[in-house]
Amino acid sequence: MAEDEFHVDTDGLHRQLPYVQQLAARFRDAGTHLEGLLGELGECWGDDAAGAQFLEQYRTPHTQIIDTTGQMGDLIDSMHDGIRTMASGLDRLEDQNIKDVQNLHTPQSDLGSTSDALHVQPTRVIQPRIGTVGWHR
Repeated sequence: MAEDEFHVDTDGLHRQLPYVQQLAARFRDAGTHLEGLLGELGECWGDDAAGAQFLEQYRTPHTQIIDTTGQMGDLIDSMHDGIRTMASGLDRLEDQNIKDVQNLHTPQSDLGSTSDALHVQPTRVIQPRIGTVGWHR
């Protein structure tokens, strides 16, 4: 790829979206499973000073791990939505660019009189690639 080109395989992005959703679900399932197991085990500290000290050290990290695992699922869901939105937007942009380039090659008779027509002479022909968005400087 030349230095001044940018390409995105939007079809490839769309194909990966189900895997991103699966990853988000796995994080949520892991958090739910861990919370369930810990709930089944019950409290793991005693009523003595050592138990109180353990609880003081344990409670905050325990809550953070459970919360963070669920938040990772939400974060990955958001990432999924962003990838889908970006790929769809790039597809629409490519479609519009193809239409715009095709309009550049409209026969002169369709443009009206030569005095009020905009004459565009493309310096090169752009051949669109299906499923790939590309911009050239």
